[in-house]
Amino acid sequence: MTKFILESKPKTLENINYQQLTEIEEKLTYNIPLTQDELNTFLDYLVYITRIKIDNDFENASYKNKCNTAQCMIHYYLENLNIIHYLNRSFKCITEGVSDHSFITALFNIEGQLIPYIIDPTYRQFFEEERCMKNPLTPGNFISKDDQPTIITFLKDGYMIMSEENAAIYGNSLYFTKTSLPKPPIPMNGKTYIKVFLKDSALITKTKEELINQNLYIKPLTSNENTITREKTK
Repeated sequence: MTKFILESKPKTLENINYQQLTEIEEKLTYNIPLTQDELNTFLDYLVYITRIKIDNDFENASYKNKCNTAQCMIHYYLENLNIIHYLNRSFKCITEGVSDHSFITALFNIEGQLIPYIIDPTYRQFFEEERCMKNPLTPGNFISKDDQPTIITFLKDGYMIMSEENAAIYGNSLYFTKTSLPKPPIPMNGKTYIKVFLKDSALITKTKEELINQNLYIKPLTSNENTITREKTK
């Protein structure tokens, strides 16, 4: 059995309300504001379906080397729903020399306000006990005791609001893996991470057809491949 340094078993869903999710997808497609509960329902489903397609052994799956695949899966799904989102690659958006990792950030209209989120179903790989013991410069080794409750929730959910505090915890866990940093390393602030995370720094490496052939493609429940697009922030 795979062991992890923090509680991190992915959240499972039972009795999924597909009718409600279809209605949420429709709202997202046409930029109709969601409630916080609706967004949580949507993101719970997105992360769950991504993880279960990659590896449904939630007890042991670390999702090692699957971050790029997950990013591609989520990208096409969000693109179909016209959700503004950004492709991130750690050594491009943070700095060269850090642990290579891919993740998504996205903007959601919650009751009339655009709120940024980090979506990362595969962050659990950095908390595998054996990996953390063998490599001190692993992101999981840079989570302080005070920040552990936040990260435990994030590891289970696979997403979290990109507040300044959360962005700093997440971003610095990757930044501190750079070998040339002073000891102890000087953290960067959350505002800096939010700014760079809300820009594309990665390229899609899998086509839609490749994902379909591998049974990894996430098709909208509305069955619409929409053509409406909303402009990203510069």
